[in-house]
Amino acid sequence: MYCKNCGAQLPDNAVFCTECGAQQAAPKPQPQPKQQPTYQQPQQPVYQQPVYQQPQYTPVVATPDAGPIFVTGLLSLIFAGLVGLILAIVNKKKVKEYTATGAQLTGKAKAGSILGNLGLVFSIIALVTIVIYFFVIIIGLIAGGTYASSYYDW
Repeated sequence: MYCKNCGAQLPDNAVFCTECGAQQAAPKPQPQPKQQPTYQQPQQPVYQQPVYQQPQYTPVVATPDAGPIFVTGLLSLIFAGLVGLILAIVNKKKVKEYTATGAQLTGKAKAGSILGNLGLVFSIIALVTIVIYFFVIIIGLIAGGTYASSYYDW
């Protein structure tokens, strides 16, 4: 840069001339370097190694046959009485063995269990009725035989 008054060479940022002392133009503000925007790196997701799980082995357990449960249940209902009572007890045992294996009472097994329960109830009712009937006959015979003799009057 040169002085406006005397023409002496001056440094670019001089405010006064070093030769004549004349004031030079107001110093130009130094251009500030442009501030570069600071970019922040995006947060990288943290990836984890997938955890491998061993597949669980579930053994296939064969369901026991429900046929004997159904048969004993049905027969205990048909033969109400002493035979029905015995069959109902056998049915209960078979149901217990069946469920001990972990099997669920479904289908034939459930129907057989219900029939066995009904057979047990009907067998008990039949046996109680027979016992009461015999007591009535025995009491009738002891009391004078009028009850029994009316049927067997020859």
